[in-house]
Amino acid sequence: MGKILIITIRGKGGGAEKIIENLVGSNLDKFIWINMEPFLHYRFLFRYIKFFWMIFNQIKKVDKIIIGTEGLLGLIVFPFRIFFWKKFILWNHCSFDDYKFFLNKKNRFFYRLSYIFYPKCISASPVFKKDCFLPNPYFFKKKINYKNNFLNSDSFLLLSVSSLARLKRVDRTIELLISLPFKYSLKIYGDGVERTNLQNIVVNAGVQERVSFLGFKDDPFEQNVSLARILIVNSETEALPTIIIEAIENNVPVIVREYNGAKYWKNFNMVTVKKQIEHDDVIERVNYFSRLGSDEYSKMFAQDISRLKKLHDYSAFAEFLYDI
Repeated sequence: MGKILIITIRGKGGGAEKIIENLVGSNLDKFIWINMEPFLHYRFLFRYIKFFWMIFNQIKKVDKIIIGTEGLLGLIVFPFRIFFWKKFILWNHCSFDDYKFFLNKKNRFFYRLSYIFYPKCISASPVFKKDCFLPNPYFFKKKINYKNNFLNSDSFLLLSVSSLARLKRVDRTIELLISLPFKYSLKIYGDGVERTNLQNIVVNAGVQERVSFLGFKDDPFEQNVSLARILIVNSETEALPTIIIEAIENNVPVIVREYNGAKYWKNFNMVTVKKQIEHDDVIERVNYFSRLGSDEYSKMFAQDISRLKKLHDYSAFAEFLYDI
């Protein structure tokens, strides 16, 4: 098996970048990852020249190229597809039909061109064709403690863990918090273009004491581990969010707003999928977990983890990339 080159724009800050980091770190002899992160401090044109030169130097060492997004990056890489007889594959995260509405006309055009230039594609979205669907991999902890923190708790913590982009709709989660009793609070992990707007919503609603903006953290679920926590996912569109797996692994139940592909989660014990997440849905889940005994609570989490390990194994993911 030859080496695989993975090319992305970003090098940190998202679930996809974390997956690539783990994949490359565990298979240093099989994968090379390059991204534009080291060149962002350069002027616009110069950063692309540096990036292009790095691709040129690395592409000669590999047999297969995985392009970690569509759009402009696909166009940057396309000249190499003409001059190098290697296999080029698009690896996107969501279904284009879902997130195209969040792109301007120029980027929609770029993305459509990418699909024409690279007919071979894989996706983490379950709504893609079966032969293109590749579930996100995950490294699971060896020892997990599932303690029911909802028992005898008189306060509850909602979590939002994502980039603060418009399509993540963290504003919905803030509105949800506003509608809940005072014993509920919200911690928002992540950063992005919507942060100022979201902070204004919090101030205007007068709930500053109940909402915290904490920026990006490598280990958001290792904070406040003794509290009764629920992860809220209110995104307009998703693929197969690794953050849901991470939440389950860390003893945090999840409520997900229904999106195209969310049925993937419907048979898991600790993931609740709702057409829209209302305050009654949160209260119902809290009451349900508060009535569960510790053994039953722990068993439900363990069942979910056992199933997820079979679906999201890193070695199976790597083998798929080798064989595609």
